[in-house]
Amino acid sequence: MSRTLHRKVVNILSSSEIKARIIAAGLHCYQVAEKLGITDTSFSRKLRIGLNDEDTQKVLTIIDEFKNEKK
Repeated sequence: MSRTLHRKVVNILSSSEIKARIIAAGLHCYQVAEKLGITDTSFSRKLRIGLNDEDTQKVLTIIDEFKNEKK
């Protein structure tokens, strides 16, 4: 019996793309780290290693929330 694997297509952003979005929003990485509840050192490490899908989504949500607050 063969199994068919269904792969979820995920649009993964690179760490440099995420950092560029943070800067473009007028944020600093330490501000995003605070919203995530982690230290800026831990956030920098996560960016260096690469964020997983869940963390990427959280960061993008934080960026969107900040943009909405600025309006």
